[in-house]
Amino acid sequence: MLVNTLSKIEILRSHRLICMLKSAKGIECKYLRYKVLITDKVDHSNVKILISISKKLFKRAVDRNLIKRRIREVYRLNKSRILIGTDKVMFLNFIYKEPVIVGFREIENDFVTFVDNYINTRVCL
Repeated sequence: MLVNTLSKIEILRSHRLICMLKSAKGIECKYLRYKVLITDKVDHSNVKILISISKKLFKRAVDRNLIKRRIREVYRLNKSRILIGTDKVMFLNFIYKEPVIVGFREIENDFVTFVDNYINTRVCL
């Protein structure tokens, strides 16, 4: 599989796993809040993502979809930075918390900081 693609199996859709992810510990960054849950491998993907944007922050679906597209693209371009063991799967929830729409570079810097400071130093393998 190519590194810079985002396939359907990388998107978290299981209601049971989404409920488990709600109880996971959250990590605050500047624009996003992240929830991470690591379990044993259940399918072919090492990382599964879920993107959440509150309807209270953005009433218009156009705005929510714009932010989701930006977050998906940031993840797609930078997912090679995430180091995780081959027998584990990481569930990663992106929760947008800013009341204004920020640019792609700001979201990317936020994600890279999160991965370098939290994922690869504390959770790795």
